[in-house]
Amino acid sequence: MARLKVLQRRKVIFVLDYNRRMTGKPISFSDILKSFDSSMQALFDLYLSIQDSMGNKEWGELSEYYNEIFYLFPQYDQDEVQAILDRLIQIDVEDETLDYKKIWEAIKIDPNDILRFENERELFVKDIHDTFREMAIREPETVNKFFRAYLRMQRAGSFRSELSRHGLLLTATSQFELLLLQLLQRYFSGQGVIPNEDSNIDSMEKRTSDKIVKTEGRGLKVFDMLDFISKKFTLSNGYSRDVLKEIFERRNVLTHRGGRADLIYRDYNKRVKVGDRLRISQNYIKSTLEYLHTWGILLSMRMWENVDDSDQKQLGRVISEIAMQLIRKGRLDFCVNLLKCVHENIHFASHNTKDILMINYAICLDRMGNEKEKLKILDGVRQTPRQIIPGLKKFSNQEPFSNVIPMAANVLKGKKEYALELLERAVNAGEVTFLDLDHWVIFEYFAKEPSFERIREQLESKVKIV
Repeated sequence: MARLKVLQRRKVIFVLDYNRRMTGKPISFSDILKSFDSSMQALFDLYLSIQDSMGNKEWGELSEYYNEIFYLFPQYDQDEVQAILDRLIQIDVEDETLDYKKIWEAIKIDPNDILRFENERELFVKDIHDTFREMAIREPETVNKFFRAYLRMQRAGSFRSELSRHGLLLTATSQFELLLLQLLQRYFSGQGVIPNEDSNIDSMEKRTSDKIVKTEGRGLKVFDMLDFISKKFTLSNGYSRDVLKEIFERRNVLTHRGGRADLIYRDYNKRVKVGDRLRISQNYIKSTLEYLHTWGILLSMRMWENVDDSDQKQLGRVISEIAMQLIRKGRLDFCVNLLKCVHENIHFASHNTKDILMINYAICLDRMGNEKEKLKILDGVRQTPRQIIPGLKKFSNQEPFSNVIPMAANVLKGKKEYALELLERAVNAGEVTFLDLDHWVIFEYFAKEPSFERIREQLESKVKIV
């Protein structure tokens, strides 16, 4: 397992180092952030794919099994079969621990009718054995069909969809750990402490460990890196070290401790008891992927805005691109929470960049049907150029006012005609290009408008293919 984690790290570092060598520049915060975001979005897509394909197939097979079993008995009721499946699916979606009693209750079997052995095998009690023995004499074919169906389900084994979620947890935590290492490499290389060309994973970890742990022979741990970064670049409004600790301890329990909760894990999750068998529910892996994704992005942005003195507008462009990808994928709840956290933690020097962030925030709210909150967000977006106090212009740090900002705000408020007028002004001022029309989600609100099609054709005619 440890070797797999190292190989995963080396693969990403190879790609980033290849980019560095081709450009002759050190790995940038932009590259690190984009690589992490791409990996986490891919993991979430994989989670959805697992549930939509493998998970649905498994529940379909279980449905066939229960229908086949219930059909053998006079009290067969297809609605009850569906009710059983609904209860079992709810357990798969919500439950943090494996509780056989709850499963038996879900399929309407009294737990008192089950004998439990140390190896967790269950056995029907003598009364049920006697019932099947008598039934075998009266209806041998029925009992034969019952056990054939039962054995077929036993051979199917554990749900592969849940086992796959274990793999998602391992990969996601490894990606987060790798992100911290890359951020620290960029941080220390900027100070001249770690050479820019140092891409060897073992050397990188040793040099980083020497700087932040300062204990000879001690290995570099994920929370050594996390604590070093988060103390220098504080985060608020939702960030919790204990939440991250629970995620990594659950990974440790599943990979190193046979899946049984121990005292260490119990410190971070009071809902379980020592000895409980942990599982990865659908809700748990979804919230974990989103939590690691959110705070990995925020840690990267906090370091970027404080360490890299290059053009800060690039930081705004990256988070805007991430937001638009999420909007187009329909991950609106996650995008809203991410942008809210960015707004509360990142201090953009550019007012236009901050306004575009809020416009993307408002697009999510609009598509979610949250009109009240959307209008509240849009009220904070600048609609007119800020007045310059005479004699203080050189101290005002003003950037050019862009008509694109009020255009976006007005189309989201339903004032499409005025928004089109502002778009015309933006086009005439050279603030919008033909490529922008397909790049920013906001232009989808003008679809099928005749005047917008005319603007599109006008901009397309100016494109020169070299």
